[in-house]
Amino acid sequence: MHHVGVQALPGGSLRALSAGFAVLAVVPEPTTYPGVAVVLAALGIGDGLAVTTGAAVMLSAVPAARAGQAGAVSEACYELGVGLGVALLGSIHAAIYHNRFPQLPLHGSHLETAPQSVGGAAEVARQVGGAAGAAVLAAARSTARSPPPRTSRPASCSPPYSPPFWYRAASR
Repeated sequence: MHHVGVQALPGGSLRALSAGFAVLAVVPEPTTYPGVAVVLAALGIGDGLAVTTGAAVMLSAVPAARAGQAGAVSEACYELGVGLGVALLGSIHAAIYHNRFPQLPLHGSHLETAPQSVGGAAEVARQVGGAAGAAVLAAARSTARSPPPRTSRPASCSPPYSPPFWYRAASR
């Protein structure tokens, strides 16, 4: 950090994260191991730079006698963010999966269990067996793999494909 400077690291972190997500968006399916490795490396570098820079800035902003407290606050905030992020994204994914699961001729508890999760659908498929079980498993796999519907384009792309305002201002 002393050679590059604290101001440059968040930008580099965001560039690495953006590159990882861009590669993830264009990598062909089925995804190959090298494609996954490139994505994970870019995301790891970006996240590592961001977390390390944030912790270093937080620790350098307090007196040495309070460094332990600042480290604890930094770690607690990180863990809280990770936990809330996983919970939020998991809840959104579960709601989308449940709402998009097709109606199948199931009865009783199977009707409630299959649309709850892929694991639940696999258990129902094992219990039902035969062609009906295969249909439940196929429905679970296709529902989990299908992307969410696109309802609108992002607000940052106001006119189609125009660069953001800060890019246009910087290039003048």
